[in-house]
Amino acid sequence: MLKSLPLAASSVVSIFSSTGLIGLPAHFYAYGWHLAWTYVTPLLCIPLATHVFAPVLYRLRITSVFEYIRLRFNGTISLTACVIYIFLTLSVGALSVFAASLALLTVLDIPLVWCNVFIGMSGTLYTALGGLRGVVWADCLQFFLILVAPVTVVAKIATDSWSTNSSIEPLNHLDIEKYIANYSFGFTHGETVWSCLLGSTAMSIYRICLDQMVAQRLLASRTLKEAQRTICTGALLINVFYVAALLLGVAMTIWFRGCDPSLSGAISSTDQIMPYYVKTYLIHVPGFSGLFLSGVVSAATSTVSSIINSQAAILYVDVIVHRCQNAEKYVRWITRGTALALGISMTVYSMFCAQMGSLSRSLLLVYNSLTAPFVGLCLIGVLFPFVRAKGAGVATFTAVAFQLFHIATIIKSGRKLPRMDTSLDYCPHNHSAISWTLNTSIPIPPAEPDDSFLLSRMSYLWGSFFAIFATILLGVIVSAATGEIKSSEDNSLLCWDYAVRFWEKAGLLPRQQLQKVTEAPCRRNVTANCATDDEALLTRKKETVV
Repeated sequence: MLKSLPLAASSVVSIFSSTGLIGLPAHFYAYGWHLAWTYVTPLLCIPLATHVFAPVLYRLRITSVFEYIRLRFNGTISLTACVIYIFLTLSVGALSVFAASLALLTVLDIPLVWCNVFIGMSGTLYTALGGLRGVVWADCLQFFLILVAPVTVVAKIATDSWSTNSSIEPLNHLDIEKYIANYSFGFTHGETVWSCLLGSTAMSIYRICLDQMVAQRLLASRTLKEAQRTICTGALLINVFYVAALLLGVAMTIWFRGCDPSLSGAISSTDQIMPYYVKTYLIHVPGFSGLFLSGVVSAATSTVSSIINSQAAILYVDVIVHRCQNAEKYVRWITRGTALALGISMTVYSMFCAQMGSLSRSLLLVYNSLTAPFVGLCLIGVLFPFVRAKGAGVATFTAVAFQLFHIATIIKSGRKLPRMDTSLDYCPHNHSAISWTLNTSIPIPPAEPDDSFLLSRMSYLWGSFFAIFATILLGVIVSAATGEIKSSEDNSLLCWDYAVRFWEKAGLLPRQQLQKVTEAPCRRNVTANCATDDEALLTRKKETVV
């Protein structure tokens, strides 16, 4: 068992990858700062995570969220969720490796392939050899390295801004409202205050308690109280990194908006703006560029190690152990071999990420398309005990299919967020002619026809928000239509206590389930010596599923 602070720190650095250090500041610079409103949502979701999900998951003494899904519904839904999770996390890990490699390529001119191999395999090897405890303590060290990187750049820009204003556009020219205060409520608008605040609900819930990398650390806590503290601490610490990324984006905006390196041809992609600044302005300051690159590489390796560890755990617990006899005799070799294979796959995958476009955009599209149905499925599991496997399965598969269709439609249409205004007017030399030429040569995405289907034009953030409720509603409807809602199966131990009481009073659950919740106090305070009918019920449930 591990204490809450190192577990929270490990959870934070697992989530905040090098994509956050490289892609997020570039996104803020190019498209404005509205994405910062998503930092508020995890704080609003803390009560749901600590008082609804944590008690249910912790008292079951499980290893993964997918084990809960298998117990609550069936193995088919759990296996499908595992496949989706592995694809999601492989994409996140590969993007993280590519982001760190892009920084090394831009600053040190090291070939991209060798950077991918070095970063990917270094994270893989110490994960395969060290296990969860090794990953946690390595993450704690990397926590400070990752935090130093943005502080270094922000401090340098602040110092230079006081000493010279030759290439900095005056701050009174900056339209703050356009950057962070667009209160438009249109569902087809890209990033606004409301779309970021509400549209990031699924991503926030997933990140603070349902992501297997985080859940694995919660379940390793000594007590339920420590698990709840881990959630709260992690939600606060992750915002420290996100605020640092925002400050980086603001600093890049102040420094480069009057002399945009993409307009001058110094960089070919907006994602290179942070490494470009390091190469141009930090490389001559002893130690500064090294601090930044160490933070970027640490962020990548911590994400890779946590992803591989969580993937190996769920593959063993949810797939291998149920299909291979005597797997427990070779658990160490199986998990290490699985971790090595997953790390190699992620490293190879990272070499194709250059074809996926903007780092932040790719990450946001993948996260929002797949986390919303998963969060909806887990909410069904803990809050709606009368919804069974058919309703949950049909609802989740339908939501995933639509989300993938929605994201494919966005990519195919070529729709992009509107760029913030930049120029070359404040460059040291006169580039007005170059600026005009480059501005006229930038392709303009085709306008979306007004009569096109509303759902296909909806913002990916709003699409994620509505997908949660659509999953829940469809699950209830299908369960009612198929008669599952009348099943006498006892799911009280697998659901939130107060939800069981509420639905029993509403007449949708048998009377004995309310009695069970009321009369078994040790269900809400599981200890080593607690042996009641609840544990026997859980044992029978596990045996039935297997």
